[in-house]
Parts: sequence; C-alpha cells; structure tokens
Amino acid sequence: MNSALTYGELAALLNQLGFQSISSSGPQQVFQNPTFDALIALPPSSPTEPVRPHHLATIRKLVVERGIADSEILDRLLEDHPLAKA
Repeated sequence: MNSALTYGELAALLNQLGFQSISSSGPQQVFQNPTFDALIALPPSSPTEPVRPHHLATIRKLVVERGIADSEILDRLLEDHPLAKA
C-alpha cells in the first residue's frame, strides 16, 4: 500500500467498498458500512493530505476481517487508484 494515497481518494475508495460518510458530533470523518456493521473514524484532514500509513493499515484490517473485501481485491483497488501509483 502506498501512503501517497490522499484522504479524498481514500473516501472515494471507501465509497466503492460500500461505506457512506455519516455526520458525527465532532470534527472527525466517519464512514459506515451498514451491510457489514463496520465503522471507520478518521481525524479531520484535507482531501489532498496523504493518508497516514497506520490509518490505511487499520482500514485494511477492518475491511478484510469484516469480509468487505479480501486482501487481494483491496490491493488491486489500491493499485488501480491513480494516486496510489504516485
């Protein structure tokens, strides 16, 4: 996984995986996938800011463990992502 991925691109990827952005009481960005009962909270960030590696690792673990996508599919999605190649 490449940390050149931005938070804006990550949000688009999460949408592809069935996550929806939901409102929260704080400044964090929250994504929910109701089908898989999965919730992701990210700190406030600019859409152009690179994703921190530990956030990507945590999301990867959640997506694979919940059965949203297997690791090979997730890796392919990240490879196909324009900024993941930068």
